[in-house]
Amino acid sequence: MKRPGALFLVRHGESGWNRERLIQGQSRMAPGLTTAGREDASGAADDLAGSGADLILASDLRRAVETALPIAARLGVPSGLSHGCGNGFSAPRKGARAIRYTPMYWG
Repeated sequence: MKRPGALFLVRHGESGWNRERLIQGQSRMAPGLTTAGREDASGAADDLAGSGADLILASDLRRAVETALPIAARLGVPSGLSHGCGNGFSAPRKGARAIRYTPMYWG
């Protein structure tokens, strides 16, 4: 079912540092997706099949690219990278142990 003007947001699949509970931020050293993360991306692609999405846009961070490309391939649509839409959290503690997670909600 095509949804004109719809915007679908997908968080990247599990990365190696997610699994280790390390802060990633914008780090280029952060590893890519884990096996579970690749399964996350595949599941997101399945969920979006038939959605009418006609473009996949991702940040240029490895974990986002590795999530976006399988989705674009499954949907048969082009993908693009945006250097400005990455993770807004850019702390000097990248690679430090994440000890607390506080979800944020908008609405």
